[in-house]
Amino acid sequence: MKDRKFDQYSYASANVFPLKLLLHEDLIHSCIHEKKVIPIHIQLNPTNKCIFDCSFCSCSNRDRRLELPYPELISFMEKAKELGCKSVTITGGGEPLLYPKFDEMVTALNELGIEMGLVTNGALLDAISDDSISKMTWIRISVSDEMPEQLERHLGLSFDRWLKMLSNIVKNNRRVDWAFSYVVTENSKPELIAKILKFANEHNFTHIRLVNDIFRADQLKPVMEYIKWAIRTIYKIDDRIVNYQDRAYWTKGQNPCYISLLKPVVDAGGYILPCCGTMYALEKPSRDYEPSMRMGHIRDFEDLIHKQKFFDGSRCVKCYYYGYNLVLGTLLKGLKHVNFV
Repeated sequence: MKDRKFDQYSYASANVFPLKLLLHEDLIHSCIHEKKVIPIHIQLNPTNKCIFDCSFCSCSNRDRRLELPYPELISFMEKAKELGCKSVTITGGGEPLLYPKFDEMVTALNELGIEMGLVTNGALLDAISDDSISKMTWIRISVSDEMPEQLERHLGLSFDRWLKMLSNIVKNNRRVDWAFSYVVTENSKPELIAKILKFANEHNFTHIRLVNDIFRADQLKPVMEYIKWAIRTIYKIDDRIVNYQDRAYWTKGQNPCYISLLKPVVDAGGYILPCCGTMYALEKPSRDYEPSMRMGHIRDFEDLIHKQKFFDGSRCVKCYYYGYNLVLGTLLKGLKHVNFV
Protein backbone atom coordinates (compact mmCIF):
# COMPACT_ATOMS: atom_id res chain seq x y z
CA MET A 1 0.00 0.00 0.00
CA LYS A 2 1.21 3.50 -0.78
CA ASP A 3 2.22 5.62 2.19
CA ARG A 4 -0.87 7.80 2.38
CA LYS A 5 -4.03 8.41 4.35
CA PHE A 6 -7.61 9.15 3.41
CA ASP A 7 -7.99 12.46 1.58
CA GLN A 8 -11.49 13.68 2.43
CA TYR A 9 -11.31 16.57 -0.01
CA SER A 10 -10.80 14.22 -2.97
CA TYR A 11 -13.21 11.47 -2.01
CA ALA A 12 -15.97 13.03 0.10
CA SER A 13 -18.49 15.82 -0.27
CA ALA A 14 -20.86 15.57 2.70
CA ASN A 15 -19.78 17.65 5.69
CA VAL A 16 -16.48 18.79 4.17
CA PHE A 17 -15.36 22.18 2.92
CA PRO A 18 -15.82 22.01 -0.88
CA LEU A 19 -12.28 22.69 -2.06
CA LYS A 20 -13.10 21.07 -5.39
CA LEU A 21 -15.34 24.03 -6.22
CA LEU A 22 -12.40 26.41 -5.81
CA LEU A 23 -10.37 24.40 -8.34
CA HIS A 24 -13.13 24.27 -10.96
CA GLU A 25 -12.43 27.12 -13.37
CA ASP A 26 -15.52 26.60 -15.54
CA LEU A 27 -17.84 26.66 -12.54
CA ILE A 28 -16.18 29.69 -10.92
CA HIS A 29 -16.30 31.63 -14.18
CA SER A 30 -19.96 30.75 -14.70
CA CYS A 31 -20.93 31.72 -11.14
CA ILE A 32 -19.00 35.01 -11.04
CA HIS A 33 -19.46 36.28 -14.60
CA GLU A 34 -22.72 34.66 -15.74
CA LYS A 35 -24.35 34.28 -12.31
CA LYS A 36 -25.25 30.69 -13.12
CA VAL A 37 -24.60 27.33 -11.47
CA ILE A 38 -23.96 24.68 -14.10
CA PRO A 39 -24.74 20.93 -13.68
CA ILE A 40 -21.17 19.69 -13.38
CA HIS A 41 -22.11 16.34 -11.83
CA ILE A 42 -25.22 14.24 -12.53
CA GLN A 43 -26.15 11.48 -10.09
CA LEU A 44 -27.94 8.96 -12.28
CA ASN A 45 -30.20 6.12 -11.07
CA PRO A 46 -30.84 4.00 -14.19
CA THR A 47 -32.84 1.30 -12.40
CA ASN A 48 -34.60 0.56 -9.13
CA LYS A 49 -33.98 -3.20 -9.38
CA CYS A 50 -31.74 -4.85 -6.81
CA ILE A 51 -30.83 -8.41 -5.93
CA PHE A 52 -30.43 -7.57 -2.23
CA ASP A 53 -33.01 -6.55 0.38
CA CYS A 54 -30.91 -4.89 3.07
CA SER A 55 -32.83 -3.94 6.22
CA PHE A 56 -31.27 -0.46 6.41
CA CYS A 57 -31.82 0.45 2.74
CA SER A 58 -32.76 4.12 2.43
CA CYS A 59 -34.73 3.35 -0.76
CA SER A 60 -36.55 0.21 0.43
CA ASN A 61 -40.00 1.70 -0.28
CA ARG A 62 -39.24 2.50 -3.93
CA ASP A 63 -41.04 0.99 -6.92
CA ARG A 64 -38.58 -1.69 -7.99
CA ARG A 65 -40.15 -1.90 -11.44
CA LEU A 66 -38.98 1.56 -12.47
CA GLU A 67 -36.21 1.85 -15.03
CA LEU A 68 -35.09 4.72 -17.26
CA PRO A 69 -35.76 3.93 -20.94
CA TYR A 70 -32.38 3.86 -22.67
CA PRO A 71 -33.19 6.39 -25.45
CA GLU A 72 -34.48 8.90 -22.86
CA LEU A 73 -31.44 8.36 -20.64
CA ILE A 74 -28.97 9.02 -23.46
CA SER A 75 -30.96 11.97 -24.81
CA PHE A 76 -30.94 13.51 -21.33
CA MET A 77 -27.20 13.00 -20.89
CA GLU A 78 -26.51 14.57 -24.28
CA LYS A 79 -28.45 17.65 -23.18
CA ALA A 80 -26.70 17.63 -19.79
CA LYS A 81 -23.34 17.61 -21.59
CA GLU A 82 -24.38 20.68 -23.61
CA LEU A 83 -25.35 22.42 -20.36
CA GLY A 84 -21.98 21.81 -18.73
CA CYS A 85 -22.03 18.26 -17.31
CA LYS A 86 -18.56 16.80 -16.94
CA SER A 87 -19.20 13.73 -14.79
CA VAL A 88 -21.86 11.22 -13.80
CA THR A 89 -22.16 8.90 -10.84
CA ILE A 90 -24.06 5.77 -11.87
CA THR A 91 -25.81 4.67 -8.70
CA GLY A 92 -29.13 3.65 -7.08
CA GLY A 93 -32.08 3.60 -6.57
CA GLY A 94 -31.36 -0.02 -7.03
CA GLU A 95 -28.28 -1.88 -8.22
CA PRO A 96 -27.09 -0.10 -11.41
CA LEU A 97 -25.41 -3.22 -12.80
CA LEU A 98 -28.90 -4.68 -13.29
CA TYR A 99 -29.65 -2.04 -15.92
CA PRO A 100 -30.13 -4.13 -19.10
CA LYS A 101 -28.13 -1.73 -21.30
CA PHE A 102 -25.40 -0.99 -18.80
CA ASP A 103 -22.48 -1.64 -21.17
CA GLU A 104 -24.12 0.35 -23.97
CA MET A 105 -24.77 3.21 -21.56
CA VAL A 106 -21.13 3.30 -20.46
CA THR A 107 -19.91 3.30 -24.07
CA ALA A 108 -22.27 6.16 -24.96
CA LEU A 109 -21.28 8.28 -21.94
CA ASN A 110 -17.62 7.68 -22.67
CA GLU A 111 -18.11 8.85 -26.27
CA LEU A 112 -19.73 12.02 -24.91
CA GLY A 113 -16.55 12.67 -22.93
CA ILE A 114 -18.28 12.39 -19.57
CA GLU A 115 -16.26 10.97 -16.67
CA MET A 116 -17.97 8.13 -14.79
CA GLY A 117 -18.05 6.85 -11.24
CA LEU A 118 -19.95 3.75 -10.15
CA VAL A 119 -21.63 2.93 -6.83
CA THR A 120 -22.47 -0.79 -6.68
CA ASN A 121 -22.84 -3.62 -4.20
CA GLY A 122 -20.24 -5.40 -6.33
CA ALA A 123 -22.05 -8.73 -6.49
CA LEU A 124 -22.43 -8.59 -10.27
CA LEU A 125 -19.16 -6.95 -11.31
CA ASP A 126 -18.13 -10.10 -13.13
CA ALA A 127 -21.29 -9.90 -15.27
CA ILE A 128 -20.42 -6.66 -17.06
CA SER A 129 -17.67 -6.17 -19.62
CA ASP A 130 -14.08 -5.46 -18.63
CA ASP A 131 -14.26 -2.56 -21.06
CA SER A 132 -17.03 -0.93 -18.99
CA ILE A 133 -15.05 -1.32 -15.77
CA SER A 134 -11.94 0.14 -17.38
CA LYS A 135 -13.86 3.25 -18.43
CA MET A 136 -14.73 4.16 -14.82
CA THR A 137 -12.74 6.85 -13.04
CA TRP A 138 -13.69 5.28 -9.73
CA ILE A 139 -15.81 2.44 -8.34
CA ARG A 140 -17.16 2.42 -4.78
CA ILE A 141 -18.47 -0.89 -3.50
CA SER A 142 -21.25 -0.82 -0.90
CA VAL A 143 -20.79 -3.37 1.88
CA SER A 144 -22.53 -3.89 5.20
CA ASP A 145 -22.89 -6.13 8.22
CA GLU A 146 -25.50 -8.02 6.16
CA MET A 147 -23.31 -8.62 3.09
CA PRO A 148 -22.31 -12.26 3.76
CA GLU A 149 -25.92 -13.29 4.39
CA GLN A 150 -27.17 -11.39 1.34
CA LEU A 151 -24.57 -12.99 -0.95
CA GLU A 152 -25.32 -16.48 0.33
CA ARG A 153 -29.11 -16.15 0.26
CA HIS A 154 -29.48 -14.47 -3.12
CA LEU A 155 -26.50 -15.78 -5.08
CA GLY A 156 -25.34 -18.88 -3.21
CA LEU A 157 -21.95 -17.17 -2.93
CA SER A 158 -19.75 -17.10 0.15
CA PHE A 159 -18.18 -13.83 1.22
CA ASP A 160 -14.67 -15.22 0.74
CA ARG A 161 -15.46 -16.40 -2.77
CA TRP A 162 -16.86 -12.95 -3.55
CA LEU A 163 -13.68 -11.31 -2.28
CA LYS A 164 -11.60 -13.61 -4.50
CA MET A 165 -13.71 -12.64 -7.52
CA LEU A 166 -13.35 -8.98 -6.62
CA SER A 167 -9.60 -9.37 -6.18
CA ASN A 168 -9.21 -10.62 -9.75
CA ILE A 169 -11.28 -7.75 -11.15
CA VAL A 170 -9.36 -5.12 -9.17
CA LYS A 171 -5.99 -6.53 -10.24
CA ASN A 172 -7.08 -6.37 -13.86
CA ASN A 173 -8.21 -2.74 -13.49
CA ARG A 174 -5.55 -0.97 -11.48
CA ARG A 175 -6.15 2.35 -13.25
CA VAL A 176 -9.58 2.59 -11.57
CA ASP A 177 -9.75 4.22 -8.13
CA TRP A 178 -11.43 1.56 -5.96
CA ALA A 179 -13.13 2.18 -2.61
CA PHE A 180 -15.52 0.59 -0.12
CA SER A 181 -18.48 2.16 1.65
CA TYR A 182 -19.47 0.13 4.70
CA VAL A 183 -22.82 0.72 6.42
CA VAL A 184 -22.54 0.27 10.19
CA THR A 185 -25.66 -1.02 11.96
CA GLU A 186 -26.48 -2.11 15.50
CA ASN A 187 -25.32 -5.60 14.43
CA SER A 188 -21.79 -4.37 13.90
CA LYS A 189 -19.20 -7.01 12.97
CA PRO A 190 -15.72 -5.59 13.60
CA GLU A 191 -14.15 -8.83 12.33
CA LEU A 192 -15.86 -8.35 8.96
CA ILE A 193 -14.78 -4.71 8.79
CA ALA A 194 -11.23 -5.80 9.63
CA LYS A 195 -11.29 -8.27 6.73
CA ILE A 196 -12.58 -5.58 4.35
CA LEU A 197 -9.93 -3.11 5.52
CA LYS A 198 -7.17 -5.67 5.11
CA PHE A 199 -8.38 -6.38 1.57
CA ALA A 200 -8.49 -2.65 0.78
CA ASN A 201 -4.97 -2.10 2.05
CA GLU A 202 -3.63 -5.06 0.10
CA HIS A 203 -5.32 -3.91 -3.12
CA ASN A 204 -4.38 -0.24 -2.81
CA PHE A 205 -7.93 1.10 -2.43
CA THR A 206 -8.19 4.87 -2.16
CA HIS A 207 -10.33 4.71 0.98
CA ILE A 208 -13.05 3.03 3.00
CA ARG A 209 -16.01 5.05 4.16
CA LEU A 210 -17.44 3.66 7.39
CA VAL A 211 -20.85 5.27 7.65
CA ASN A 212 -23.64 4.81 10.18
CA ASP A 213 -27.12 3.73 9.11
CA ILE A 214 -28.50 7.17 8.23
CA PHE A 215 -31.80 6.56 10.03
CA ARG A 216 -30.06 5.71 13.32
CA ALA A 217 -26.96 7.90 13.07
CA ASP A 218 -27.19 9.40 16.57
CA GLN A 219 -27.79 6.09 18.33
CA LEU A 220 -24.90 4.42 16.51
CA LYS A 221 -22.17 6.90 17.46
CA PRO A 222 -20.88 4.63 20.28
CA VAL A 223 -20.83 1.69 17.86
CA MET A 224 -18.65 3.65 15.43
CA GLU A 225 -16.28 4.58 18.26
CA TYR A 226 -16.05 0.93 19.31
CA ILE A 227 -15.26 -0.15 15.74
CA LYS A 228 -12.47 2.42 15.52
CA TRP A 229 -11.06 1.16 18.82
CA ALA A 230 -11.34 -2.50 17.77
CA ILE A 231 -9.63 -1.95 14.40
CA ARG A 232 -6.71 -0.19 16.04
CA THR A 233 -6.44 -2.13 19.30
CA ILE A 234 -7.74 -5.67 18.75
CA TYR A 235 -7.00 -6.21 15.05
CA LYS A 236 -4.07 -3.75 14.85
CA ILE A 237 -4.73 -2.90 11.20
CA ASP A 238 -3.49 0.25 9.49
CA ASP A 239 -6.63 2.41 9.17
CA ARG A 240 -5.15 5.51 7.52
CA ILE A 241 -7.50 5.12 4.54
CA VAL A 242 -10.65 4.91 6.70
CA ASN A 243 -13.13 7.77 6.86
CA TYR A 244 -15.10 7.24 10.09
CA GLN A 245 -18.29 9.08 9.12
CA ASP A 246 -20.88 8.89 11.90
CA ARG A 247 -23.30 11.31 10.15
CA ALA A 248 -24.18 12.81 13.52
CA TYR A 249 -23.72 16.42 12.37
CA TRP A 250 -25.97 18.26 9.92
CA THR A 251 -27.56 21.65 9.43
CA LYS A 252 -31.00 22.82 8.37
CA GLY A 253 -31.44 23.23 4.62
CA GLN A 254 -31.53 26.64 2.98
CA ASN A 255 -33.30 28.53 0.22
CA PRO A 256 -32.01 28.60 -2.41
CA CYS A 257 -30.29 25.21 -2.39
CA TYR A 258 -27.50 25.78 -4.89
CA ILE A 259 -26.30 22.19 -5.12
CA SER A 260 -29.70 21.24 -6.55
CA LEU A 261 -28.41 22.41 -9.95
CA LEU A 262 -24.73 21.60 -9.40
CA LYS A 263 -25.16 17.88 -8.72
CA PRO A 264 -28.83 16.92 -9.14
CA VAL A 265 -30.16 13.38 -8.87
CA VAL A 266 -32.13 11.73 -11.67
CA ASP A 267 -34.19 8.83 -10.36
CA ALA A 268 -35.32 5.72 -12.24
CA GLY A 269 -38.66 7.38 -13.02
CA GLY A 270 -36.91 10.27 -14.79
CA TYR A 271 -37.56 12.82 -12.02
CA ILE A 272 -34.98 15.38 -10.95
CA LEU A 273 -34.27 15.79 -7.24
CA PRO A 274 -32.00 18.25 -5.41
CA CYS A 275 -29.68 15.72 -3.80
CA CYS A 276 -29.21 12.09 -2.87
CA GLY A 277 -30.58 12.67 0.65
CA THR A 278 -34.27 13.41 0.06
CA MET A 279 -35.18 10.10 1.72
CA TYR A 280 -34.07 11.41 5.11
CA ALA A 281 -34.04 15.20 4.69
CA LEU A 282 -37.51 15.77 6.12
CA GLU A 283 -38.79 15.26 9.66
CA LYS A 284 -40.41 11.97 8.69
CA PRO A 285 -38.13 9.72 6.58
CA SER A 286 -39.78 8.17 3.53
CA ARG A 287 -37.22 5.47 2.54
CA ASP A 288 -37.64 6.56 -1.05
CA TYR A 289 -36.82 9.65 -3.05
CA GLU A 290 -39.41 12.01 -1.59
CA PRO A 291 -41.97 12.83 -4.36
CA SER A 292 -42.76 16.23 -2.86
CA MET A 293 -39.14 17.27 -3.42
CA ARG A 294 -39.12 16.63 -7.16
CA MET A 295 -37.91 19.65 -9.13
CA GLY A 296 -39.31 18.39 -12.42
CA HIS A 297 -38.80 15.69 -15.02
CA ILE A 298 -35.74 15.24 -17.23
CA ARG A 299 -37.67 16.95 -20.03
CA ASP A 300 -37.68 20.06 -17.79
CA PHE A 301 -33.94 20.00 -17.14
CA GLU A 302 -32.86 22.59 -19.71
CA ASP A 303 -35.45 25.04 -18.39
CA LEU A 304 -34.30 24.45 -14.79
CA ILE A 305 -30.71 25.27 -15.69
CA HIS A 306 -31.37 28.23 -17.99
CA LYS A 307 -33.77 29.87 -15.52
CA GLN A 308 -31.72 28.80 -12.48
CA LYS A 309 -34.72 27.27 -10.71
CA PHE A 310 -33.04 26.22 -7.48
CA PHE A 311 -34.77 23.94 -5.01
CA ASP A 312 -36.17 25.54 -1.87
CA GLY A 313 -34.27 23.64 0.79
CA SER A 314 -35.68 25.55 3.74
CA ARG A 315 -38.01 22.62 4.41
CA CYS A 316 -35.09 20.20 4.88
CA VAL A 317 -34.37 19.50 8.53
CA LYS A 318 -31.25 17.50 7.74
CA CYS A 319 -28.66 18.78 5.23
CA TYR A 320 -25.03 17.69 4.85
CA TYR A 321 -24.05 20.24 2.18
CA TYR A 322 -23.89 23.54 4.04
CA GLY A 323 -20.34 24.15 2.84
CA TYR A 324 -21.24 23.67 -0.80
CA ASN A 325 -24.19 26.03 -0.57
CA LEU A 326 -22.13 28.64 1.29
CA VAL A 327 -19.38 28.71 -1.34
CA LEU A 328 -21.75 28.65 -4.32
CA GLY A 329 -23.86 31.43 -2.82
CA THR A 330 -20.75 33.54 -2.21
CA LEU A 331 -19.52 33.04 -5.77
CA LEU A 332 -22.90 34.06 -7.15
CA LYS A 333 -23.52 37.06 -4.88
CA GLY A 334 -19.96 38.24 -4.32
CA LEU A 335 -18.45 40.00 -1.30
CA LYS A 336 -17.36 43.53 -0.49
CA HIS A 337 -13.71 44.54 0.01
CA VAL A 338 -12.42 41.40 -1.73
CA ASN A 339 -8.87 42.77 -1.94
CA PHE A 340 -8.65 42.85 1.85
CA VAL A 341 -7.90 39.16 2.13
